[in-house]
Amino acid sequence: MQLDTFSEDKCSAKASVVKMPADSEATPPATNGTSATTSTTFSFNVSLPPRLQLQSGNLSKEWKKWRPIWDAYEEATNLRNKTSRVRVATFITYIGKESLEVHDGLPFQSDDEKTDIKKVLELWQNHCIGKTNIIYERYKFNSRSQEEAE
Repeated sequence: MQLDTFSEDKCSAKASVVKMPADSEATPPATNGTSATTSTTFSFNVSLPPRLQLQSGNLSKEWKKWRPIWDAYEEATNLRNKTSRVRVATFITYIGKESLEVHDGLPFQSDDEKTDIKKVLELWQNHCIGKTNIIYERYKFNSRSQEEAE
């Protein structure tokens, strides 16, 4: 087994793939004339993301910061490859009992939507970010008075 190391005079790093003996011993013989391969699964602990703060002053901003962290958690724990039902159960378990009241009040159209992670996250996003009131935003923009120094 040989590993190349960092060479200061070349200012580059080289690495070679090392085949572990356990990999070659664990490969079962192929039955259909092709070579069979096995994959190694690595298991590691990933801490839960910080909880969504519903009592924060700016729920929209909090959701926009929290959502990518949740997506990364799903990817890191391989939760994204589980069934939608398992993903929703994990989400509900994680959000806690304070947020469960909000979750139960979301406007699901059917019981099937309650187990659809895409719909759950969409409704949570609508709740946290809400919709922009275009008329009010226009009013704020048009009623602004210019300062003397501007």
